[in-house]
Amino acid sequence: MSRYQTKAIFDDRHLAILDIETISGEEIPDDSFPPWATHVPVVASVLTADLNLLDEWIFEMTSIRFGEDEEPFERLEGLLQGRSCVTFGGNNFDYRVLLLAAQGTRNYSLPALTAIATEPRYASAKNYDLADKYSNHGAARGCSLTMLCEALGIAAKVSAHGLEVGELYDQGRTEEIVNYCEGDVLSTTLAMANYRAMEKGDPTYHASLTSQLVRWIHAQGHDHLLPFAEIEGLGGLLGQSLIAQIDAANRQAQLDVDLLKKRALDATFGEIIHY
Repeated sequence: MSRYQTKAIFDDRHLAILDIETISGEEIPDDSFPPWATHVPVVASVLTADLNLLDEWIFEMTSIRFGEDEEPFERLEGLLQGRSCVTFGGNNFDYRVLLLAAQGTRNYSLPALTAIATEPRYASAKNYDLADKYSNHGAARGCSLTMLCEALGIAAKVSAHGLEVGELYDQGRTEEIVNYCEGDVLSTTLAMANYRAMEKGDPTYHASLTSQLVRWIHAQGHDHLLPFAEIEGLGGLLGQSLIAQIDAANRQAQLDVDLLKKRALDATFGEIIHY
């Protein structure tokens, strides 16, 4: 067997963008963030984003409330299956907390989450951590999601801050935690669209994902999501996205024509062929 292996390829057409909010019983004297192993998940929000053959993004936001949902890990597993997972800092926090929490409930059969959380850091197909990407795995000094979004002109942390989650939880304000978590998911999605477009050398990827996400946000009609729909130069992005959709529709139509011609040719030989 060859010692050379093909590098894993990230599937950027089928995504699960993930963020979690947690509480910790650990109190640090200087009010710094407690170690990840002391945290338990309160909310996990996932935006699934799937690109079809007509270059249309299909979005769905799901928020899982730990302690309220009967099978939170099973629900999360269903969202991750068949998709690549995008996070900001998932490698050093989100995945670690989720794996530990699952083990604490003796829930060991989570193949999608396990595969994503344990993939090789430098060559993964299922795990796309923007914190690692932007810092080149620690070669550059890291920054917060808020700093990154400010530089990119993206909304971030519009309703709360991570350090406030514990207080909100104690007051029973779970819905506000959900809104905050979903906002972080949208910030991560929009930042990812920028980075991946440059990685691919394809401005259309950014235009399609961003403009169609904005359209989806408006269609949802939720006030807490609307700040993330404020994107500079949106008209130009919408135009690029529309052109890409027209091109995709033309390609698909040509494939259909070619298939009909092949079927007609095969029929002249009296053969029955299933396509």
